[in-house]
Amino acid sequence: MPSAELVIPGHRGQLSILAQSSHGVNATAPLSLTDLAFDDAGNLTLTLPAAAPILSDTGYRSLTVPAATVRPWLTVLGRRVQDGAARPWKPPTPDPKALRHVNCDIVACAALTYDDGPAQATTPRLLTMLEKAGVGATFFAVGGAANYSPQLVKAEHDAGFTVGNHTWSHPDLRRLSPGAVVDQIQRTNIAVKAATREEPTLMRPPFGGVDQMVRQNVGMPIIFWSVDSLDWLTRDPAKYIPAIMRQVSPGAIVLEHDIHATTVDHQVELIADLQRAGYTLVTVPQLFSGIDLQPGQMYGCRGHGRGCTPSPGR
Repeated sequence: MPSAELVIPGHRGQLSILAQSSHGVNATAPLSLTDLAFDDAGNLTLTLPAAAPILSDTGYRSLTVPAATVRPWLTVLGRRVQDGAARPWKPPTPDPKALRHVNCDIVACAALTYDDGPAQATTPRLLTMLEKAGVGATFFAVGGAANYSPQLVKAEHDAGFTVGNHTWSHPDLRRLSPGAVVDQIQRTNIAVKAATREEPTLMRPPFGGVDQMVRQNVGMPIIFWSVDSLDWLTRDPAKYIPAIMRQVSPGAIVLEHDIHATTVDHQVELIADLQRAGYTLVTVPQLFSGIDLQPGQMYGCRGHGRGCTPSPGR
Protein backbone atom coordinates (compact mmCIF):
# COMPACT_ATOMS: atom_id res chain seq x y z
CA MET A 1 0.00 0.00 0.00
CA PRO A 2 1.16 3.60 -0.50
CA SER A 3 2.24 5.21 2.76
CA ALA A 4 -0.58 7.78 2.48
CA GLU A 5 -2.90 4.95 3.52
CA LEU A 6 -1.49 5.30 7.04
CA VAL A 7 -3.38 8.61 7.45
CA ILE A 8 -7.13 9.17 7.35
CA PRO A 9 -7.91 11.24 4.21
CA GLY A 10 -9.73 13.91 6.19
CA HIS A 11 -6.69 14.46 8.41
CA ARG A 12 -4.05 14.73 5.73
CA GLY A 13 -4.69 18.48 5.78
CA GLN A 14 -3.25 18.72 9.31
CA LEU A 15 -0.02 17.23 8.00
CA SER A 16 -0.05 19.78 5.17
CA ILE A 17 -0.39 22.64 7.64
CA LEU A 18 2.47 21.31 9.75
CA ALA A 19 4.61 20.86 6.68
CA GLN A 20 3.89 24.36 5.37
CA SER A 21 4.69 25.92 8.73
CA SER A 22 7.90 24.00 9.24
CA HIS A 23 11.20 25.63 8.38
CA GLY A 24 12.62 24.90 4.96
CA VAL A 25 9.62 23.11 3.45
CA ASN A 26 8.16 24.28 0.17
CA ALA A 27 4.73 25.61 1.05
CA THR A 28 3.64 26.00 -2.57
CA ALA A 29 4.33 22.44 -3.68
CA PRO A 30 1.55 19.92 -3.15
CA LEU A 31 2.20 17.68 -0.17
CA SER A 32 2.94 14.11 -1.26
CA LEU A 33 2.71 11.57 1.55
CA THR A 34 5.01 9.10 -0.15
CA ASP A 35 7.73 8.82 2.47
CA LEU A 36 6.29 8.23 5.95
CA ALA A 37 7.89 6.23 8.73
CA PHE A 38 7.43 5.53 12.43
CA ASP A 39 10.30 5.38 14.87
CA ASP A 40 10.32 2.97 17.80
CA ALA A 41 8.54 5.58 19.97
CA GLY A 42 5.67 5.84 17.48
CA ASN A 43 6.58 9.32 16.22
CA LEU A 44 5.77 9.89 12.56
CA THR A 45 8.52 11.20 10.26
CA LEU A 46 7.76 12.80 6.89
CA THR A 47 10.45 13.43 4.32
CA LEU A 48 9.51 16.51 2.29
CA PRO A 49 11.02 18.74 -0.44
CA ALA A 50 12.94 21.77 0.85
CA ALA A 51 11.83 25.25 -0.21
CA ALA A 52 15.28 26.40 -1.41
CA PRO A 53 17.85 23.65 -1.35
CA ILE A 54 21.43 24.83 -1.32
CA LEU A 55 24.23 23.48 -3.50
CA SER A 56 25.10 19.86 -2.62
CA ASP A 57 21.92 19.61 -0.56
CA THR A 58 19.69 16.59 -1.04
CA GLY A 59 16.73 18.93 -1.50
CA TYR A 60 14.71 17.26 1.25
CA ARG A 61 13.91 17.90 4.91
CA SER A 62 12.47 15.69 7.60
CA LEU A 63 9.55 16.62 9.80
CA THR A 64 8.71 14.62 12.93
CA VAL A 65 5.20 14.60 14.41
CA PRO A 66 4.88 13.33 18.01
CA ALA A 67 3.13 9.99 18.43
CA ALA A 68 0.31 11.40 20.55
CA THR A 69 -0.38 14.18 18.06
CA VAL A 70 -0.56 11.94 15.02
CA ARG A 71 -2.44 9.06 16.66
CA PRO A 72 -5.97 10.44 16.04
CA TRP A 73 -5.12 11.05 12.39
CA LEU A 74 -4.16 7.44 11.66
CA THR A 75 -6.20 4.82 9.87
CA VAL A 76 -6.61 1.34 11.37
CA LEU A 77 -3.60 0.27 9.29
CA GLY A 78 -1.64 3.30 10.48
CA ARG A 79 -2.28 2.46 14.13
CA ARG A 80 -1.20 -1.13 13.59
CA VAL A 81 2.03 0.03 11.98
CA GLN A 82 2.62 2.59 14.75
CA ASP A 83 2.07 -0.06 17.42
CA GLY A 84 4.30 -2.51 15.62
CA ALA A 85 7.16 -0.05 15.26
CA ALA A 86 8.02 -0.47 18.94
CA ARG A 87 8.50 -4.22 18.57
CA PRO A 88 11.87 -5.56 17.44
CA TRP A 89 11.77 -6.83 13.87
CA LYS A 90 12.47 -10.48 13.28
CA PRO A 91 13.17 -11.74 9.78
CA PRO A 92 10.65 -14.34 8.63
CA THR A 93 11.69 -17.95 8.86
CA PRO A 94 11.64 -19.40 5.34
CA ASP A 95 9.34 -22.34 4.81
CA PRO A 96 11.16 -25.55 3.98
CA LYS A 97 11.40 -26.36 0.33
CA ALA A 98 8.47 -28.51 -0.76
CA LEU A 99 9.38 -31.57 -2.76
CA ARG A 100 6.99 -32.57 -5.51
CA HIS A 101 4.69 -35.54 -5.13
CA VAL A 102 5.94 -38.77 -6.69
CA ASN A 103 3.72 -41.83 -7.15
CA CYS A 104 6.09 -44.66 -6.31
CA ASP A 105 3.50 -47.23 -7.41
CA ILE A 106 4.09 -46.28 -11.03
CA VAL A 107 7.58 -44.75 -10.85
CA ALA A 108 10.74 -46.68 -9.99
CA CYS A 109 11.66 -44.93 -6.73
CA ALA A 110 14.63 -45.33 -4.44
CA ALA A 111 15.34 -43.50 -1.19
CA LEU A 112 18.88 -42.40 -0.38
CA THR A 113 19.39 -42.32 3.39
CA TYR A 114 22.39 -41.09 5.36
CA ASP A 115 23.17 -42.07 8.95
CA ASP A 116 25.31 -40.78 11.83
CA GLY A 117 25.55 -37.09 10.92
CA PRO A 118 25.46 -34.23 10.72
CA ALA A 119 29.20 -33.73 10.28
CA GLN A 120 30.64 -30.28 9.66
CA ALA A 121 33.41 -31.63 7.44
CA THR A 122 31.15 -33.52 5.03
CA THR A 123 27.42 -32.81 5.35
CA PRO A 124 27.48 -29.30 3.80
CA ARG A 125 29.11 -30.64 0.63
CA LEU A 126 26.56 -33.43 0.44
CA LEU A 127 23.68 -30.97 0.75
CA THR A 128 25.08 -28.94 -2.13
CA MET A 129 25.34 -32.07 -4.30
CA LEU A 130 21.80 -33.22 -3.49
CA GLU A 131 20.24 -29.82 -4.10
CA LYS A 132 22.10 -29.36 -7.37
CA ALA A 133 20.94 -32.80 -8.52
CA GLY A 134 17.35 -32.03 -7.47
CA VAL A 135 16.86 -35.31 -5.65
CA GLY A 136 15.30 -36.26 -2.32
CA ALA A 137 17.18 -37.69 0.63
CA THR A 138 16.66 -38.62 4.27
CA PHE A 139 19.12 -37.94 7.08
CA PHE A 140 18.99 -40.02 10.25
CA ALA A 141 20.70 -37.69 12.69
CA VAL A 142 22.50 -38.61 15.88
CA GLY A 143 21.12 -36.36 18.58
CA GLY A 144 24.47 -35.37 20.03
CA ALA A 145 25.71 -34.32 16.60
CA ALA A 146 22.47 -32.45 15.89
CA ASN A 147 22.81 -30.62 19.19
CA TYR A 148 26.38 -29.65 18.27
CA SER A 149 25.57 -28.57 14.70
CA PRO A 150 21.94 -27.38 14.67
CA GLN A 151 22.61 -25.15 11.65
CA LEU A 152 23.31 -28.25 9.53
CA VAL A 153 20.12 -29.96 10.68
CA LYS A 154 18.19 -26.81 9.81
CA ALA A 155 19.86 -26.71 6.39
CA GLU A 156 18.81 -30.32 5.74
CA HIS A 157 15.25 -29.56 6.75
CA ASP A 158 14.97 -26.24 4.89
CA ALA A 159 16.24 -27.84 1.69
CA GLY A 160 13.22 -30.17 1.75
CA PHE A 161 15.01 -33.24 3.00
CA THR A 162 13.69 -35.41 5.82
CA VAL A 163 15.48 -35.47 9.16
CA GLY A 164 14.94 -38.64 11.18
CA ASN A 165 16.03 -39.87 14.60
CA HIS A 166 19.13 -42.06 14.96
CA THR A 167 19.26 -41.92 18.80
CA TRP A 168 21.27 -39.58 20.96
CA SER A 169 24.58 -41.44 21.24
CA HIS A 170 24.30 -44.34 18.77
CA PRO A 171 24.03 -47.27 21.20
CA ASP A 172 22.66 -50.75 20.49
CA LEU A 173 19.17 -50.16 21.86
CA ARG A 174 18.74 -53.85 22.64
CA ARG A 175 21.30 -53.51 25.42
CA LEU A 176 19.49 -50.65 27.16
CA SER A 177 16.61 -50.54 29.60
CA PRO A 178 13.20 -49.43 28.29
CA GLY A 179 13.62 -46.08 30.03
CA ALA A 180 17.01 -45.55 28.45
CA VAL A 181 15.58 -46.30 25.00
CA VAL A 182 12.90 -43.67 25.54
CA ASP A 183 15.55 -41.19 26.72
CA GLN A 184 17.70 -41.78 23.61
CA ILE A 185 14.71 -41.08 21.37
CA GLN A 186 13.29 -38.11 23.25
CA ARG A 187 16.60 -36.25 23.63
CA THR A 188 17.21 -36.56 19.91
CA ASN A 189 13.70 -35.41 19.04
CA ILE A 190 14.21 -32.34 21.23
CA ALA A 191 17.53 -31.50 19.53
CA VAL A 192 16.10 -31.86 16.02
CA LYS A 193 12.98 -29.86 16.85
CA ALA A 194 15.11 -27.09 18.33
CA ALA A 195 16.89 -26.81 14.99
CA THR A 196 13.95 -27.29 12.61
CA ARG A 197 10.80 -26.47 14.63
CA GLU A 198 9.54 -29.93 13.68
CA GLU A 199 9.88 -33.16 15.62
CA PRO A 200 11.11 -36.21 13.69
CA THR A 201 8.48 -38.75 12.71
CA LEU A 202 10.81 -41.59 11.72
CA MET A 203 13.69 -43.36 13.47
CA ARG A 204 16.45 -45.75 12.53
CA PRO A 205 18.07 -47.95 15.19
CA PRO A 206 21.89 -48.01 15.26
CA PHE A 207 23.32 -51.28 13.94
CA GLY A 208 19.76 -52.27 12.98
CA GLY A 209 19.39 -53.41 16.58
CA VAL A 210 15.72 -54.11 17.20
CA ASP A 211 13.84 -56.53 19.43
CA GLN A 212 10.38 -56.54 20.94
CA MET A 213 11.41 -54.26 23.80
CA VAL A 214 12.86 -51.70 21.39
CA ARG A 215 9.78 -51.81 19.18
CA GLN A 216 7.54 -51.15 22.17
CA ASN A 217 9.52 -48.14 23.38
CA VAL A 218 10.76 -46.14 20.39
CA GLY A 219 7.30 -44.69 19.74
CA MET A 220 8.01 -44.09 16.05
CA PRO A 221 8.01 -46.04 12.77
CA ILE A 222 11.32 -47.86 12.37
CA ILE A 223 13.03 -47.37 9.01
CA PHE A 224 15.40 -50.13 7.91
CA TRP A 225 16.95 -50.56 4.48
CA SER A 226 16.97 -52.99 1.59
CA VAL A 227 20.34 -51.90 0.15
CA ASP A 228 23.36 -51.92 2.44
CA SER A 229 26.20 -50.06 0.76
CA LEU A 230 28.79 -51.00 3.41
CA ASP A 231 30.35 -47.64 2.61
CA TRP A 232 31.59 -47.40 6.20
CA LEU A 233 33.51 -50.67 5.80
CA THR A 234 35.05 -50.45 2.34
CA ARG A 235 35.52 -46.64 2.16
CA ASP A 236 35.94 -47.35 -1.56
CA PRO A 237 33.49 -46.07 -4.22
CA ALA A 238 34.76 -48.74 -6.61
CA LYS A 239 33.19 -51.24 -4.20
CA TYR A 240 30.20 -49.61 -2.56
CA ILE A 241 28.69 -48.01 -5.68
CA PRO A 242 28.60 -51.34 -7.60
CA ALA A 243 27.21 -52.97 -4.44
CA ILE A 244 24.34 -50.47 -4.41
CA MET A 245 23.64 -50.92 -8.11
CA ARG A 246 23.53 -54.72 -7.72
CA GLN A 247 21.04 -54.58 -4.86
CA VAL A 248 18.77 -51.71 -5.83
CA SER A 249 15.24 -52.35 -7.06
CA PRO A 250 12.09 -50.23 -7.26
CA GLY A 251 10.99 -49.18 -3.77
CA ALA A 252 14.47 -49.62 -2.25
CA ILE A 253 15.93 -47.80 0.72
CA VAL A 254 19.69 -47.29 0.40
CA LEU A 255 21.84 -47.08 3.53
CA GLU A 256 24.88 -44.78 3.51
CA HIS A 257 26.69 -42.50 5.98
CA ASP A 258 27.29 -38.78 5.54
CA ILE A 259 30.16 -38.72 8.05
CA HIS A 260 32.61 -40.33 5.61
CA ALA A 261 34.36 -38.20 3.00
CA THR A 262 34.78 -41.29 0.80
CA THR A 263 31.00 -41.55 0.67
CA VAL A 264 30.17 -37.88 0.17
CA ASP A 265 32.87 -37.33 -2.45
CA HIS A 266 31.22 -39.77 -4.85
CA GLN A 267 27.49 -39.12 -4.39
CA VAL A 268 27.25 -37.26 -7.71
CA GLU A 269 28.55 -40.38 -9.44
CA LEU A 270 26.11 -42.64 -7.54
CA ILE A 271 23.13 -40.35 -8.25
CA ALA A 272 23.97 -40.29 -11.96
CA ASP A 273 24.24 -44.10 -12.05
CA LEU A 274 20.88 -44.52 -10.34
CA GLN A 275 19.17 -41.99 -12.58
CA ARG A 276 20.59 -43.63 -15.71
CA ALA A 277 19.12 -46.88 -14.43
CA GLY A 278 15.70 -45.19 -14.33
CA TYR A 279 15.34 -44.41 -10.63
CA THR A 280 13.65 -41.37 -9.16
CA LEU A 281 15.36 -40.52 -5.87
CA VAL A 282 12.95 -39.56 -3.11
CA THR A 283 12.73 -39.04 0.64
CA VAL A 284 11.45 -41.84 2.85
CA PRO A 285 8.09 -40.05 3.37
CA GLN A 286 7.76 -39.69 -0.40
CA LEU A 287 8.57 -43.37 -0.85
CA PHE A 288 5.85 -44.43 1.59
CA SER A 289 3.30 -41.80 0.57
CA GLY A 290 -0.20 -43.22 1.01
CA ILE A 291 0.94 -45.84 3.53
CA ASP A 292 0.14 -45.23 7.19
CA LEU A 293 3.41 -45.98 8.97
CA GLN A 294 2.88 -47.25 12.50
CA PRO A 295 5.04 -46.73 15.61
CA GLY A 296 7.16 -49.76 16.43
CA GLN A 297 6.68 -51.32 13.01
CA MET A 298 9.66 -51.87 10.68
CA TYR A 299 9.81 -50.69 7.08
CA GLY A 300 12.66 -51.57 4.74
CA CYS A 301 11.28 -50.94 1.25
CA ARG A 302 8.06 -50.42 -0.68
CA GLY A 303 6.50 -52.96 -3.01
CA HIS A 304 6.12 -56.73 -3.16
CA GLY A 305 9.72 -57.76 -2.59
CA ARG A 306 10.79 -59.71 0.45
CA GLY A 307 10.30 -57.62 3.58
CA CYS A 308 8.71 -54.76 1.66
CA THR A 309 5.47 -52.93 2.44
CA PRO A 310 2.91 -53.07 -0.39
CA SER A 311 0.61 -50.19 -1.23
CA PRO A 312 -2.88 -50.30 0.29
CA GLY A 313 -5.23 -52.46 -1.73
CA ARG A 314 -2.45 -54.10 -3.76
